Amino acid sequence: MISNIDFSAVATNVVNRGIDAILAVVVVLVFLLLGNIVASVIASVVQAFLKKVKLEETIADYGLEDALAGFTISQIATVILKVYLIFLFLGAAADVINIPFLTRIIYEFINYIPSLVQGLLVVIILLFVASYVGNTIQKEKKIAMAYQLALGIKIFLAYIGLIIALPLLLPGVGDKLAVLERILELFITAIVIAFGLGMGLALGLGLKDTVARVAEKHEDTIDGLFERTDRHPKLKK
Repeated sequence: MISNIDFSAVATNVVNRGIDAILAVVVVLVFLLLGNIVASVIASVVQAFLKKVKLEETIADYGLEDALAGFTISQIATVILKVYLIFLFLGAAADVINIPFLTRIIYEFINYIPSLVQGLLVVIILLFVASYVGNTIQKEKKIAMAYQLALGIKIFLAYIGLIIALPLLLPGVGDKLAVLERILELFITAIVIAFGLGMGLALGLGLKDTVARVAEKHEDTIDGLFERTDRHPKLKK
């Protein structure tokens, strides 16, 4: 049986496959290099534009430079742009070397990026709003426990942002958000109840001294009213 094996054909097949593999790697590397160059150039243009319009300076003027945990809009935008462009070139390379499953995976990721951007926009906007509201409350000296209140509002808005953004950041989890939404409903209900009780106690304690002073001032008048009631049996009834 060994004598029937065409070793030259096997060797030729192995060599051809090796050459195809090397060519595929070279094609991918070339496209990856081109993608990285194009992505870097376009990212530099975007960074220059954002710097020219003074986006980061404007954000800092409102005291929101730490709203994104140390990241900046410019950094986030350039990273997403670079990844998107590089994967576009990788998709083109996968088409050239004719690897269907790799092409499918790459283009599925490329199609996911717009959804990712929408989710990040929701999170970024709500984090900015939360930071602005929190900073405004902390600056107000007349508000009791301003720091704790500001922190609570930041967490609350961040939680809302998470619920809104999760279906965009992780497509397919939309049906599993019922628990988070229920927790949000319970949280809001608890806040309303706590606020109502707090207002009631504040009004009660605040008006206690006022009511006492008014009663003391008009004590004679009040006693006179009770005396009239005692003199009129009909009023007693």
